Amino acid sequence: MTVTPQAEIARLDRQLQQRGEDIVLSRKSATGSVDVTCRAKVSDYQPHELLPGTGLAQGDSRVVISPTQINDAGWPGDAPAVAGDPRLPMSKDSALIGGRRRAVKAVAPVYMQNVLIRINLVVSG
Repeated sequence: MTVTPQAEIARLDRQLQQRGEDIVLSRKSATGSVDVTCRAKVSDYQPHELLPGTGLAQGDSRVVISPTQINDAGWPGDAPAVAGDPRLPMSKDSALIGGRRRAVKAVAPVYMQNVLIRINLVVSG
């Protein structure tokens, strides 16, 4: 049985629906901010993961999101985007998580057969 990118996205969407929470990604634009609500799995890093050289700090969190809500919303629209895949959050974007504004620190997209199937973020603050 061949696993397709669409099947992987659907699997992630089901997992996030069951065990995730809503977050809001925001990107500043000339006319304000462009927001998209996404389902996400947010978890704090464990002390043993905060080793020197990892770039991680106490208070950073791991965030996993699906591209589904970003694709559906056409985010970020006309807002400035990073070269490459404009759907990816940038380090100057923010995420509203549990009522707290957090800064996007790092982005690690996952592609399968050239299709974006998952976005891993590190947020701080």
